[in-house]
Amino acid sequence: MEENYKNNVFIEMAVENYRKTLEQDHLLKLLQVIWKRMSESGEVPVHMIDVENTFMLPDEIYAGKVFTLDEDVRLRMGTVSDEDGKGWLPLYTSSEEANKDDTFRITMNLPIQKVLEVGLWDESIRGVVINPFGKSFALTKELLSVILNCYEV
Repeated sequence: MEENYKNNVFIEMAVENYRKTLEQDHLLKLLQVIWKRMSESGEVPVHMIDVENTFMLPDEIYAGKVFTLDEDVRLRMGTVSDEDGKGWLPLYTSSEEANKDDTFRITMNLPIQKVLEVGLWDESIRGVVINPFGKSFALTKELLSVILNCYEV
């Protein structure tokens, strides 16, 4: 599973470089790295929430084990809240970053592009935050729009 995330280290590096300088060219480099990971069909671990709270994990389940359920389960992406109580969709670059938030029991791999699209179109959140419990960076709706519109060109 971690193999899916190995090139996400470049996102972490770009975030760190931008945070150090706050220069526009480093912000552009961050956007370019995100575009590159999207073009590579890059994935991230995404915490999911059981909407009806009916899903119970079997005790014998573990990472990588395939199992089936007897009923349909509706899931949605988990969010984190900022100091103002506003919701953000987390984009974790690795399992290590995702595990810093231990409030979720279900984690799935999803394409980076899908996470960014949900972050842009979900009106209940402010945007996407990269590694909210580490060296974080907030992708506002405006930045998400730039990323997605420029990528599709």
